[in-house]
Formats: sequence, C-alpha cells, structure tokens
Amino acid sequence: HNILADAWVNLNADGGNTFYSGIPPALLDPRKRWDKAFRSALECAPDIICFQEVGMAEVRALWCSQLARSYILVGHVENAETSAREPNGVLVLLRRGIVDPCYCHRSVQLA
Repeated sequence: HNILADAWVNLNADGGNTFYSGIPPALLDPRKRWDKAFRSALECAPDIICFQEVGMAEVRALWCSQLARSYILVGHVENAETSAREPNGVLVLLRRGIVDPCYCHRSVQLA
C-alpha cells in the first residue's frame, strides 16, 4: 500500500495544491487517506503489510489505529534524504501471533 506521506502532500505547505492540482482537496486530507489505506489493509487481512511513503505523521496514525492492535509495526526504513519536511520511507507490519518478529533481517538503502 502506498499511503502518500503527508510530508509530500504538504511539501510546499499548501495542502497539495502545487503537486496535486485538480485533485479534490478532500482526497488529499491525510486522515481520510490513512483511514482508507488502513481499512483496506485490514479487510485484506494479510500476514505481512508493507506501507510505502510513511512519514512520522503516518507512524503516529498507525499506532492509534486498529492495525496496531492486530499487527506489530517493525522495519521502518527511511528513504535517502529528500526535500520532504520529515523523514519518510517504508514500514512493515507483521500479524500478531502469526509472524514471529524476532527473525533476522537486513535492510538496504538504495541510492
């Protein structure tokens, strides 16, 4: 799932008007985007979820969502430094009781 980090929507502090002109503002509202993405992920009920474009605001929203009760949030890997106002990258979620979060893994940042 790509949840479009709010850091990118509000890159110019204009609610997305610069990069997303023509898109209804309601579709750029972070809470509505997050709710739709989180609900979609829950409905699919996968054992592993990978969210793309996750910034700090999205991590906070995830921790407060039903997903945090059903999944363990692991593996946040930030993108290389960008012009975004906050770090963002990918976040992996593992279904509680199904996937063991103690496995060995390695992350690699691609330039």
